[in-house]
Amino acid sequence: METTTNIKIIYSEDCGNNYRNKLIREFYIAFTKKNIDFILDHVENDVHWQIVDIAFILGKEQFTKRIKQHMENVRIKTLHIKNIVINGRTSAVNGIVQSVENKNYSFCDIYHFSNAGKHAKIQRISSYINNFSMEVTNVCYH
Repeated sequence: METTTNIKIIYSEDCGNNYRNKLIREFYIAFTKKNIDFILDHVENDVHWQIVDIAFILGKEQFTKRIKQHMENVRIKTLHIKNIVINGRTSAVNGIVQSVENKNYSFCDIYHFSNAGKHAKIQRISSYINNFSMEVTNVCYH
């Protein structure tokens, strides 16, 4: 767990042997820190991002525009990364975000990398987001 700029970030420590696990975790932390450069350095120019039932973003230019909008609009109080699962070129992540307005959002993101190599970039993202639509005052993370 770490705290950055009044944002609490919770995640399980791993053995440190999996570079992809660390990259995915750092990708989320970069979002909370509004580090757009880190995020853009790790996506392909022709990145596809599907926010299921909301939007389909194609290409780095549109991706940059949308991720900046999210960074401006989402005020995160707590980020809890529950699981990161990796299988070859594909990674899946799920967790919960609590906003400063005390609303919870659960998420599951599926990442497809350009290849299985150590320096592969993110080629496609499928994001599933669920707004709990309720105020949360006491959240138990486990």
